[in-house]
Amino acid sequence: MKWLIYMIGILISSGLHGQGQWHLYYMDQTNNNGLYYDCLYYKVVNPANQRFEIENETGKVYNEGTKGGVLSTFTFQELRRLQITTIDLLSWSASIDLVELYDEYLGVSSNVSLRLENFYNCSVPWFGRFCQYTFNISLPLNIIVNKTFTDKRFTNNSAITCYLHLDCDRGPAPACLDWREICDRKVDCLGNDADEMNCFELEINECKENEYRCHNGMCIPEEFLNEGYYYSDCIDGTDENILLAPKPAKCSRDPGFWCEESTRRMNPQNFVCGDGGIADDTIFQYAVTCENGRSTIIKRSLYSYVENSELSYSCWFLLLCGIQSSLYIEVTFINHLTPRCNALCANDRGESCNISMVDECHTEFVIFPQRPILHGHVSLLYLTNQTIFFDHGDTNIFPDYVCYDVRKCPFLPSNSILNINGTTCQSTQELNLYTFTDIIDLFQSCLIVIENEHEINYNRSTLFQCPGTAKYISTHRVFDGVPDCYKGADEKDVDACQWNHKHRFKCPKEQKCISFILFQNNKKDCHEGEDETLGVSQSITFQNLCNGYVHLQPRMLDGFIETDETHCDDWPCNNLYTRCDGAWHCPNGIDELNCLPSTCPLDTHECISPITKKLICLPYHRAGNGIVDCLGSTDEREYCRLQNPERFQRRYRCWNDTLCITLIELCLDGRGECLIEENLECSSDMTRVLGRLNEDATLKFPAYKYFMLDRLRTNLSSLPTKKNDSIPLTTDQENIALNKKFTIKRTETCHRGILIYIGISLKIHCLCPPSYFGDRCQYQSQRVSLTLQFSRKCTPLCYEVFAIVVSLIDQDNIIHAYEQLTYLSTYECDKKFFTYLLYQSRPKNITKKYKVIVDAYNKTSLIYYASWILPVQFLFLPVNRIAAHLNIPSHPINSLETCSVFCGYGRCYAYVNSPNEYFCVCNSSWSGINCTISHKCDCSEDAKCLGKSNNQSMCLCPVEKYGSRCRLQSICQNRTCKNGGQCIPGNERVSRNSFICVCPIGFSGPTCETIQTKVHISFIDIEIPRSLFVHFITVQTEHDPIRTTINVKIPFDQDKAIVQISISFHIIIVQIFKEYFLTYVNTNNTPPSVSIVQMKMEQRCLHVRQLFHNETVAKYSLLRRVKYYHLLCRDKQQFKCFYDEEVFMCLCNEEGYANCFLFDFNIKYTCKRFGDCQNDAQCFSDRPNCPLSTFCVCADCF
Repeated sequence: MKWLIYMIGILISSGLHGQGQWHLYYMDQTNNNGLYYDCLYYKVVNPANQRFEIENETGKVYNEGTKGGVLSTFTFQELRRLQITTIDLLSWSASIDLVELYDEYLGVSSNVSLRLENFYNCSVPWFGRFCQYTFNISLPLNIIVNKTFTDKRFTNNSAITCYLHLDCDRGPAPACLDWREICDRKVDCLGNDADEMNCFELEINECKENEYRCHNGMCIPEEFLNEGYYYSDCIDGTDENILLAPKPAKCSRDPGFWCEESTRRMNPQNFVCGDGGIADDTIFQYAVTCENGRSTIIKRSLYSYVENSELSYSCWFLLLCGIQSSLYIEVTFINHLTPRCNALCANDRGESCNISMVDECHTEFVIFPQRPILHGHVSLLYLTNQTIFFDHGDTNIFPDYVCYDVRKCPFLPSNSILNINGTTCQSTQELNLYTFTDIIDLFQSCLIVIENEHEINYNRSTLFQCPGTAKYISTHRVFDGVPDCYKGADEKDVDACQWNHKHRFKCPKEQKCISFILFQNNKKDCHEGEDETLGVSQSITFQNLCNGYVHLQPRMLDGFIETDETHCDDWPCNNLYTRCDGAWHCPNGIDELNCLPSTCPLDTHECISPITKKLICLPYHRAGNGIVDCLGSTDEREYCRLQNPERFQRRYRCWNDTLCITLIELCLDGRGECLIEENLECSSDMTRVLGRLNEDATLKFPAYKYFMLDRLRTNLSSLPTKKNDSIPLTTDQENIALNKKFTIKRTETCHRGILIYIGISLKIHCLCPPSYFGDRCQYQSQRVSLTLQFSRKCTPLCYEVFAIVVSLIDQDNIIHAYEQLTYLSTYECDKKFFTYLLYQSRPKNITKKYKVIVDAYNKTSLIYYASWILPVQFLFLPVNRIAAHLNIPSHPINSLETCSVFCGYGRCYAYVNSPNEYFCVCNSSWSGINCTISHKCDCSEDAKCLGKSNNQSMCLCPVEKYGSRCRLQSICQNRTCKNGGQCIPGNERVSRNSFICVCPIGFSGPTCETIQTKVHISFIDIEIPRSLFVHFITVQTEHDPIRTTINVKIPFDQDKAIVQISISFHIIIVQIFKEYFLTYVNTNNTPPSVSIVQMKMEQRCLHVRQLFHNETVAKYSLLRRVKYYHLLCRDKQQFKCFYDEEVFMCLCNEEGYANCFLFDFNIKYTCKRFGDCQNDAQCFSDRPNCPLSTFCVCADCF
């Protein structure tokens, strides 16, 4: 699983679990906007680091009014005299920058300017350089952030944020433009097309062969495709199948990167919520709205009454109440004191009435709403010569005309008997428009903006011209489920296969290629639905098969309608996963026999006699025989299941009746619908026995849904539990106390930020994530949103620790922002780093060119290693999302002797990903494009000075130091790693005590204190291979098994393989070429004691196609074939295992049943991007992910 490092968004505290330590990071004054920031960081789930910051004016003087709780004040001179150390100051919540100043003073105590520098010792819960800040609540920061978002009530407009850097009229306040509405293929600005200008550049953009083209036209690395919801790298989310991904928390209550940097809107007519969420409703239709109220605000704004206009208020109100979804529209206006619509009929009984439009409107026609309703130019016109039958909640007035800009819709009639504000008006009947959806679809096919697109110099082969119109769209939009052309011409009768788009899905039985975004979207886009059924193996869960509940949707396979509950005749209903789970999976309930303490003898069911209403004991052979012997039909459960497959509570069948009711209706209400059981008094025995009918919910939500070897003995994972210190769990009592402290003021004052107080007067301020600014975090920032992933070439050892410096630089080589990351090539090597980079000025200077430069240094030696350049494209976008996978070379890149760039006090290099672009790496204390600008470096002597940004030295710290100037000792000063392990400090901005030990071969554990298990594999009747793969399987309770694979090379002079493993495991499967051997199984929940494994041919696992004598069964689709697996264990008892290379590895248990788990047979153990073998040699790694080493198999003559 990948991990996120979210180095952008929000705040930092080293006292995650304490309530008194708050370590501020001060960021020096920027060049242009005259602001500095006090920053806090904290760790959130998944896990990520976020930053919140508060803007302060430069030169602000803190007086007694801004100071908070100060216990005492000391000068640096006094602190030195009292022998106070930097560690002491850190424990007292001093700001990091102040502590570094004090460390500098301790080194040069004669520094007069620092001698009188003050340290303010703050009282709890105050913090800050002047003790000016407090949250006024004694809670850890992570709890404050978490509760601020999860407890939002959205009672006002506190959650609505705005993008200000574009001149756009979005309607009356509080409606405003959201950055996600820019280049969304729908004009949202009234009166101009500002939000869609220049966006055709995205439409014509194409990607490289090794990239995936997001649906909005931007590019991401191909390997980032289909990683899961939280790893969506396309800003529109089209690289991930959201339907298959785990559903996340609502973005309105989640400040995570996956929400803030996403649009996730497939239909351009749906509203964006401004927080990453999407509303299902449109301007004409009511559906699921934004939780924060934004869709309601926008709709209310567009429909609101324009004062001093030709339209009378009474006419406006009549139309408001008469349009489709009037109930919803009415509710949106209640807060504006608009009368309820039922007041239109002048009676007190709420009866319907007829209303003459001309009496209310006084003109021949009216435009409603009074503002363009679609694409900034489409208006709706109603004739007033009609009488409306008004029945509140059922009235639906439809426009007589639509008015539009014929320049955008040249394929529509241009003649018009009406000309409204320069638009052409046509009858809805003549245009065959009968619903509001028809109107939406028609005008979606018009030009988005009026520009001479056909005169732009572009490659027409990448565009599709809508038939009969001048509109061009990207060929990638053909067959994407959204009609962009007139009459949906792009969604029918087009050969999209001709373009050979790499990521389209080709329907197997027809010449049709659909967009990737339609694949597995719960809708059949291929004639026979292959786009929904192919790849179904990934959704099959062995433990859920044939358990009495349909988990998989029906699909046509092998000429049959197949689900996970069809063709189950050979599936045992009493098995490891169904036994004693509470629900009857067998008709006679034998899977639940003898599971619970009972006064009944063995092999009988507790039963309530329908005659005496007393407890009796029913032999199991009398259950499931079609004859009801027990009250409530507890012995014959199939009937109520079929009647109510989803209503698990309705399992009590009335005596001598076909009615199924709930136990609550029978016993508690005392007024059940069962006639014979009316007024039944439920005894404790009756309540207990009948209550077991409710266990049917286990069919849908299985109690044992993950692979296990033996439920009695190996029901627990032997893996150590990793402590999650990001958000501690709280008890119910603690939650009640927290809810009392978190008032509406605390959760809603700061939009997407956190409430904080300044000074004794407790003046309200807000801590904002970098993606927002303003006194209430109400404005959206322009930014570069960056996702980085790294891999390193091995030499053949793969271990290395890199310091990564990411900088946003303009054409004048001015560094606008930078971040530092740490990358370990053998530990969580596929980790993704997420970061924000802000421009120095608001708004950004779009006349300049910008680029992101990524520099890598050896973390231990601080030697320069390599650089990459990532251009910032499409500057008209408010958020530039960049995703890149960067390959770190096996050795530091060499400087160039011949270079077209002059590098005065530095050396010339070329970018790894752009070898024809040259740049200078400056010596310490020099900067500038040509390394000719001298500057004073403020970094510590053992740090590396990288230049200056915002008047502050950029310092690269060794592993023993941290801080903006590398003057503070890290946790790695304490020699925390044993047995030669390398200590790497964690992110000190989050926790000063976190570290990682990179252990040498043979050791493992948090501090390399554990000697790894060594497994010797010998070969009895098998030829010794030169290499093999060893799969260690670890069984877990609440998750699928963990698979750890190690590739082992066997030297020519040895006859056995030796493998060292640091984790506990239950199964060892050895793979030689494409043959698998089950060599070890441990069903006990004890650490593995195996040290020698002998491989024999009798351990070989055969493929199911070799075992099925019936060729017809062998050729069945997986969903049907898997249901015959148990026959293989029953009929071929000498076999202990078999596999189906589509998805399953199976063991035969002692009962003669198959027990299978998911096993990926397609993992490649070649070096992929990690290897560096030469001369056509084959490269192999010791494990598929994060290898420790690689080895080469040389070609002949090498």
